[in-house]
Amino acid sequence: MTHDAVSLPRQRRHTAPDVRPALTEVTVTQTLRLAVADTEQLPRAGRQTAAQDPDTARAQGWRPGTHLDPATALRLLLADRDPSDLADNAPEYGLRLTSSITLATAATGATLYEETS
Repeated sequence: MTHDAVSLPRQRRHTAPDVRPALTEVTVTQTLRLAVADTEQLPRAGRQTAAQDPDTARAQGWRPGTHLDPATALRLLLADRDPSDLADNAPEYGLRLTSSITLATAATGATLYEETS
């Protein structure tokens, strides 16, 4: 018994092209909103930071023996620490985290990710 080969016509598949936008640049920003919870603890934390790094304290405009207001104390903390550290340890610095917003956008301006807590 012999079998003759029969060629079948080729079927064409119509598929949509795989279109994926190229991500050449993504900007991720985190906005932390902090409230001063303890007006005495914040300057105390600032003084501790100034004692550990006097050069940074001077660069932020504070001199030993001068009054350290909450705004200057916060500048000292921001100059010395990562902002996420301030958020994670807010009570230690006399602060309270009121909200956190993370936003990722493509170079086109399209929002890729957004989270608010």
